[in-house]
Amino acid sequence: MGSKRELDLAELREQAMRRLEGKQPAQELSEKDASALIAELSIHQEELNIQNEELRRVQLELEASRAKYFRLYDLAPLGYITLTLDLFIKEANLAASILLKTDRDTLINRNLSSFISPRSQELFYLHFRRLVQEAGKQQHTFSVQSKGGGELLVQFESNLIEDGSERGYRSIMTDVTEIKRAERELQQTKSRLEAIVNQMPIGIMVVDAGSGEFLIANDEAKKIYGVGFEPTDIKGFSDYARLSRRYLDGRPYEIDEYPFVRALKGEVIRSEMAEILRPDGSEVFVSGSSAPVFDGQGNIVASVGLSIDITEQIRAQRERDRLLIEMEEYSKELQRSNSDLQQFTNIASHDLREPLRMIISYLSLLDRKYGGQLDPTAQEYIRYAVDGGERMKTLIDDLLEYSRIDTIVKPFAPVDMNSVVGIVLNNLRVYIAEAKAEISADPLPTVIANESQMVQVMQNLIINSIKFRGPGAPQVHVSCERRKREWVFSVRDNGIGMDAKDLDRIFRMFQRLHTRAEYPGTGIGLAISKKIIERHGGAIWAESEPGKGATFLFTLPFNGLG
Repeated sequence: MGSKRELDLAELREQAMRRLEGKQPAQELSEKDASALIAELSIHQEELNIQNEELRRVQLELEASRAKYFRLYDLAPLGYITLTLDLFIKEANLAASILLKTDRDTLINRNLSSFISPRSQELFYLHFRRLVQEAGKQQHTFSVQSKGGGELLVQFESNLIEDGSERGYRSIMTDVTEIKRAERELQQTKSRLEAIVNQMPIGIMVVDAGSGEFLIANDEAKKIYGVGFEPTDIKGFSDYARLSRRYLDGRPYEIDEYPFVRALKGEVIRSEMAEILRPDGSEVFVSGSSAPVFDGQGNIVASVGLSIDITEQIRAQRERDRLLIEMEEYSKELQRSNSDLQQFTNIASHDLREPLRMIISYLSLLDRKYGGQLDPTAQEYIRYAVDGGERMKTLIDDLLEYSRIDTIVKPFAPVDMNSVVGIVLNNLRVYIAEAKAEISADPLPTVIANESQMVQVMQNLIINSIKFRGPGAPQVHVSCERRKREWVFSVRDNGIGMDAKDLDRIFRMFQRLHTRAEYPGTGIGLAISKKIIERHGGAIWAESEPGKGATFLFTLPFNGLG
C-alpha cells in the first residue's frame, strides 16, 4: 500500500509541475483533477510541516548536546587548549585558564611559549616539532610560569589536528606539581631507607612470591653470601641453591627447606643456623630468620629474611668443644696422676719417716747411754745429726701436708672465723707465752670453707708474725672487712718487715729471706697458705716495708653469711 500511494503522489506531483510550467493550462483542469491536486498539495504541506518540526527538534538536540559538550569541555578538571601551528592559543577551557592563572579572553591569541619557563623552552619546542615529524601523540612535563613568580610542573599530552585546510595542535594539560613533589619525597624516603638498610649490621633480603626473584638485598647480605644479588647473579630459588646451604651437621638443604621458600608457604623461621658454601669456595655460618609478607587481602606477596654472620661464634664454639674434650681427658689423666702421686707420697713419706725415726732414736739412745764417755766434739756431732733428722722429719711432714691440700674431699661448710682464731690461739698458747706475744682480733664473719684448712692458714700467718719479730714484744692483730662480693682478712704485726721486691717470693716453695740459724723453718708454710686460699677461690698477698712490720691479707668469697 505504501508503495502504491507513493507512486500516485509522484504522478500527481509531476502533473502539477507540468501544469505550473504551462504545459497544461490551468483552465483545462477538471474539477476532479483540481481536487486531487489540492489534496496532494495539502499532503505535501503537512510533510513540510513535519520536516520542519523534525528539523527544529534535531536543532534543539544539537544545541543541548553542544551545551552539554561545552559544559564538559569547559568544566573538565583538566586543561584543554587548541593551538595554531605557531603555538598561538585559539581555544582554552576554564581549567586551562585557572592553571595558567590568566583570563580566557586574555589567553586567546597569546603564544603558549610565553608561559613556559626558560629551563623548559627547548623541550617545549621539541615536543611540538615531533608532532609534525612523527605520527601519534607526545607527552612531556614542562615548568610553567604563573603570575606572582611561582612555577608549576604541567604535563602536556598533545596531538596534531587537521580541520579542513587548517592544521594545529590540541593539548591536555595536567598539573603534576604535587605528584612530582610526592615522587621526589618518595624517592628521598626510599634513598634514606636504602641507606639505613645498607648500614644495618645484619643481612636483609626480600624475595618476590610470584617470580622468586630478590627484590631487596642490602650490602651486608651481599657480603655474607658473597654474591651481588643482581639479576645476573641470582634470579630465583634455583640459582640461590647454588650457594649450597647445609645444616650444621652437614646435611644439605633441599630447595623446599630453604627459609625463603618455607616463609612463602606461611611459616615463620627464627634463628635457624646453617653453613653456606659461597661460589668462591669459602664457607660462612649464618643464623637466619624468615617470615611471610602479606597484602591487604591476606595474600602472601613476598618473604623477608634476616641473616647474621655467626662464623666466628661457631668456630669459637667448636674450638671450645674441642678444648673441653681435651680438658676432660687431661682432667682424667690429672686425677690418675694425682692419685698415683698421693699414693707415692704416702708410701715415700712412710718409707722416709721410718728410717729417720730409727736414726733419731738410736742417736738419742747413743747420746744418753754413752754420752759421758764421748769427748765434747763427738757429743756435738750427735746433736747435729739429731737436729738434722728432726728438720728432715718436719720437711717431710710439710711436703706431705702441701700435697694433700687438693686431695681433701670434705665439702665446704659454714665456718666461724672467730672459732678458727680461738682454735689457733689454743694450739699456740705455749709458743705465744714463750714469745710474750699479744694477739688481738676484731669480730670476724662466717665463711663457707674447710675449717681445718682455715685453721692451718691462720696458724701459719700468726706463727710467721711472731717468728719474724723485732726487738720488742710481738703484737699481732687479726681483722676483716667486706669489699663488694668478698671478705678481706688481714693479719698485721709489728715485726721486722721486708723489702717490697720480696713480697711475691715469700709465697713460693722453699723461699727464705733469712738463714736457718736466724729464723728456723722449712719455708713451706706460706706456700701452703697460698694454695689453700686459692683452692677456696681467693687470693693472698703481703704489704710491708723494712722495719715497719708486715700485713698479710687474703680474700674469701662472700656467700651471704655474716
